[in-house]
Amino acid sequence: MDSPALQNNVALARLRRGEIEKSVEMLEEIARENPQFATAASNLALVLRHWLFEDERAGVYEAQALAMETPQLSEAVLYELLSPVEDTAPAVPPVDGRAAGQPTAADSQEAKD
Repeated sequence: MDSPALQNNVALARLRRGEIEKSVEMLEEIARENPQFATAASNLALVLRHWLFEDERAGVYEAQALAMETPQLSEAVLYELLSPVEDTAPAVPPVDGRAAGQPTAADSQEAKD
């Protein structure tokens, strides 16, 4: 497994299976061998803090993850991301003469029961 992202996912899968120590070993190795991969350091910090209650050790990896340079988005990119998007999906056709989302007689009867 060459990809740190793939290794990270395997470590998290092991965590879900209850293999906490093996998950920690894998995340430590990923963080050590790929210091630029903040995801592993961040995940390791979370496992150490919330599964093993090792706050001091978790702090080391939190600091490593936070020290990574965060990509900055330009104002133009932020504007594009936050701008509303036109809904181009076709309208839902009416069913039995009703607009989508309107209750049926059966729905009304169920509500009374």
